[in-house]
Amino acid sequence: MKEYTRIFRGNVTSKYDFSQFKHIVDVGGNIGALLIEILQNTPNHVHGTVFDQQEVVLKAAENIAKHNLSDRCKTVGGNFLESLSVQASK
Repeated sequence: MKEYTRIFRGNVTSKYDFSQFKHIVDVGGNIGALLIEILQNTPNHVHGTVFDQQEVVLKAAENIAKHNLSDRCKTVGGNFLESLSVQASK
């Protein structure tokens, strides 16, 4: 899956305009590679969240910080098969 994401992410970010969004959520985002690529290629008004299992998002947070995107990208740990207690903001 990681290799597929590496190949896929360059095509997505070069062919789709993500600047129309304020916030992008990558469900099952692993270490955040795709979302990092998107945020690096969009204006600063675009923010993101990587959602994955708790032990995975710890690594994602490190990767996000390594790319200097901690101010625009956060992580949320959980299981997408279970209900979440996170509220959407306007």
